[in-house]
Amino acid sequence: MSSARLAIDLVLFDIGGVLGSNGWDREQRTAAVAQAGVLPARSATRRDAPVPDVPFWGARVLRDIALWDVYGHIDRNSLFKMSWQFRGVRDPEQWEQLLATELEPRLQRSMEEAERDGWLELQAVYGYWPALAEGDSVVVYDPGDIDRELGRFAFARQAAQNRLCLADYVRSAEDARDGERDVIALQLVISAASVLGRNGSSHGRALIRSVPPLPTTVTTVVDTTTAAPAPPPTAPPTTTTTPTTTWC
Repeated sequence: MSSARLAIDLVLFDIGGVLGSNGWDREQRTAAVAQAGVLPARSATRRDAPVPDVPFWGARVLRDIALWDVYGHIDRNSLFKMSWQFRGVRDPEQWEQLLATELEPRLQRSMEEAERDGWLELQAVYGYWPALAEGDSVVVYDPGDIDRELGRFAFARQAAQNRLCLADYVRSAEDARDGERDVIALQLVISAASVLGRNGSSHGRALIRSVPPLPTTVTTVVDTTTAAPAPPPTAPPTTTTTPTTTWC
């Protein structure tokens, strides 16, 4: 089995709560559609966006990502309010004080402990595949044979409002020219090789083993779509320098 096919087979998507579900069950959504009358089959999202270029096709693995390279890109809102459950603080001054005295120092200590004790090892599998949308599904194709389907992902669509669906953001098969394919980017991230070895899924381990590593000059990929990162603190001295490449 090719590494590209294995990657598609093993990347998992949590499509619960996708755009428009709002916690409704199927019967509630069906009733809303019936009450609204005839609705368009899809949203009014743009259908002629140019297909982006990609740096490579298929899957690649990033191993041994330096902890301090990703420090500034940690989603603090999600970490502090969701994972650490610091929610309900509405006063801006009180929140800033909490950040300075509790949350940021705790994150700093966690990073230092992870580096010192070696319990956090960052790795990722990511890649790009040809794709087209068919209705509410995204069909993924083999980069080496764009007519061979590797798999497909079915997504929920809003029952009303703008009728949005994730598939609307991929070129539809009916709009694509002969031989034209859009691009889909997929990623799988793990944060602790030791934990993965004891308790992680066999799928995750198989995926990491199956994909050839990146060239040695590429060790870190930064998601440039996120908010501007916070400046990292002074990291403990290291004996090696990790080059960084940002895909645009």
